[in-house]
Amino acid sequence: MSETISTWNGEGLESGRDQTPAMGTMAGRIWTILRYHGKQSVSAIVKRIGAPRDYVMEGIGWLAREGKIRVVEESRVRVVSLVDENA
Repeated sequence: MSETISTWNGEGLESGRDQTPAMGTMAGRIWTILRYHGKQSVSAIVKRIGAPRDYVMEGIGWLAREGKIRVVEESRVRVVSLVDENA
């Protein structure tokens, strides 16, 4: 996978602008990371994307609400993985 897919450039983060498209883009980047790299800690996702943690958490919330990911606590670390849609 090309690193440019998961590099955050701050798009959509202008004061007074609807942030929903930027959150959707962030969710897509997180999904792509999980698809190609498997389960990741929240910290690893933040580091890989290079975005502020708050924006990454919005993307994680978006995917969780859609039922696309699972977030579990493993040894005091939150780990995110894709939901197996074939299970």
